[in-house]
Amino acid sequence: MTPSGRVWLTMLSLLAVTSCYTKELAELSKQIQDVNGQVTKLQTAVEFHEKELSKLWRAAHCTNPKVGELMDELEHCDSDQCTDRNIEHSLNYGFDEPHVVMRVPLGVDPKQVLKSVDPIRGGQIADKLRADKIAKGVSRILFLAMAVGKERDRIENGQKAMNVARQLKSELYQQYKQQLLGAPLIGPFRVTCKERTQILTAYSRKIPDDRPVGNEPKGNSPHIVIWLFKVDC
Repeated sequence: MTPSGRVWLTMLSLLAVTSCYTKELAELSKQIQDVNGQVTKLQTAVEFHEKELSKLWRAAHCTNPKVGELMDELEHCDSDQCTDRNIEHSLNYGFDEPHVVMRVPLGVDPKQVLKSVDPIRGGQIADKLRADKIAKGVSRILFLAMAVGKERDRIENGQKAMNVARQLKSELYQQYKQQLLGAPLIGPFRVTCKERTQILTAYSRKIPDDRPVGNEPKGNSPHIVIWLFKVDC
């Protein structure tokens, strides 16, 4: 065979191979498009079912729709912007919401606050933040804080209460972030309403678990109270 003949033969072979690969690539491209279409349908179905599950969860766990409206307001305001009325309403509505009331000494080191929380409270927190009790896109965690004692109204004591609550919030997030499923942690907000001591007493009278336990400060001794609420509205 002449050199020119060999060249033509090679070119014909390449054309045949290229034609074969072109068909395979076209088929592969079509398969990828089909898979992408199926993935899109599945994503749409998952989003629909998640919304339906959220509705069912709210219907089963939301005790008061007004709590949801209040949480919406609190979620979108800074600690210093929310009014005392909002905070007071949170406490008044909070009796029926899953919550934990913690008491720590006023002089606690903020960096050691989680270690200072009574073990019984630690168990209550773990129970409230269990993964099977958190609904993605529904559950929200609210923190409130206040100073207790004769000098509770001193600015530095109020600031200390807020600093301790912020640190506790941060440590709890690090410890439970996997099971929180993206649930927002709102606050802390400082409780400053005139009736705050009466409200705390009302919690203790109505809910046995909210009374001081173990080595928690009692009565009017100087200390910090932190509320953690899990709200599903």
